[in-house]
Amino acid sequence: MWNPITNGRGAPGASISFGVSLAAVAAFSILSFGYAARPETNDFERIKDVWMLVSFLICFLAWAAGYLRIAEEILSRSIGTFRPRQILPFLAPIAFLLLASFPVGSRDVFAYAFYGKMWGHYGANPYAYAPSQFSSDSWYRLLQAWWKEGPTGYGPLFILQTWLVYFLAGNNLVANVAAYKVFNLLLLSAGAYLWCAFGAAADSQNRIWRLRLVLWASSPLILFEGLSSAHNDTAMAVFLLAALFFWARARWLWFGVFWALSFWYKWYSIALLPVFAFWSAKRVGQLSTLMRVTLSALAGALLATAVALMPFAGQATSIIAKPLSIRVGSAIFPTELPPTLWPLFLIFFESGWFEIAQGRYAFDVSRYLIALALIVVLFVRRSTTPYRIEVVAEDCMFVLLVLSGFIVTVLWPWHLLAACSFGLLSHRIPIVWLSIGIMLAAMLSYFLTFSLATLGVGLTAIAIVFFRRRSTKSVGQQ
Repeated sequence: MWNPITNGRGAPGASISFGVSLAAVAAFSILSFGYAARPETNDFERIKDVWMLVSFLICFLAWAAGYLRIAEEILSRSIGTFRPRQILPFLAPIAFLLLASFPVGSRDVFAYAFYGKMWGHYGANPYAYAPSQFSSDSWYRLLQAWWKEGPTGYGPLFILQTWLVYFLAGNNLVANVAAYKVFNLLLLSAGAYLWCAFGAAADSQNRIWRLRLVLWASSPLILFEGLSSAHNDTAMAVFLLAALFFWARARWLWFGVFWALSFWYKWYSIALLPVFAFWSAKRVGQLSTLMRVTLSALAGALLATAVALMPFAGQATSIIAKPLSIRVGSAIFPTELPPTLWPLFLIFFESGWFEIAQGRYAFDVSRYLIALALIVVLFVRRSTTPYRIEVVAEDCMFVLLVLSGFIVTVLWPWHLLAACSFGLLSHRIPIVWLSIGIMLAAMLSYFLTFSLATLGVGLTAIAIVFFRRRSTKSVGQQ
């Protein structure tokens, strides 16, 4: 049987796994249109039909199993000659089915379209008006409650995208959703090019990087969030990969451009500045050279900032101050807590500290201090680590996971796209497997709480390792 990874005949595992993934995506795509007539109930939390929900879960489990087998083929075997275009016959139909699917799982893309309509149709800047001021619009009923009140909290670059999409797609909701999906397809294609460029820069490691491209390009989380749900964190993942690429190539101006683009798209990339500053200082060494590097990156960031803020000249000051007004972690929903916050939450809950006046304040201070301590420990440990681009990627992953695990109190699957993309760049196989496990847990968290999904994936991994070792030991004794 033809194997797209080994470029010939051999172990059929990978081709069968791609087939299983394709069948699972096809079934999901067909099922998704059961909600095209009632899009206000499209997210999994509001699907009342138990059999339909179970069917979606089976699709996701099959897709996850197929991806897991592909990952095992890549990470645990000696892979022969491989070219990225060899997986196109397998990924192209999966991508097409996801592009054609109805966006089940999240209604965020409808909010994106509504922001575009506010500006493009009503002439109302989303930074000055709330969606609730246009409640008579037929698209308004599709918004989740938290989208309706108050001006947008997104960056200006994303708001410009919503205007552009509405300008191109017009007053047609289907065309708007399709445009966001196609935009993400273009971004994923650019991301695949970056992976190949990383490999070309690594010379002797070129083959390994290109194999990691398969893990990224066939990831259920990357594909589902980007091409079915059309989430804007796809852009964050690609922008940050581009920033890391140009930083690795010492193209400091372009690094500044792409980091600033990510920041003005969604704010959380500011958390990575300490990582880049730390490794720039270690890599460059001399203070005078470090100053030139910093000024070059700053020039690129200012250029991207001018482009992002120019259409909002009258509101530039308030937009710049916007990140300071966002209350990250202001709400606590136990079912949506990151797994890393569950122990701390249970301690405060069971002890009754949430019932006293300063209990919530103490909880917030505790999680901030834990996050700070983890990042300090990271930099202390890295003080003697030699520079390597894969290590920088690991640190970017770690910092983003700390952000998602302790600073944010409501964790959604798409928040992990950038962190897991960095993790797949690691040269350490355990880190790659950790990234894969996080992505699979994120997919299953649509049906379980994130904590239960993480527990399930963790127990499954332990069971697989145990039985594999037992089987190997048994064969050795024979």
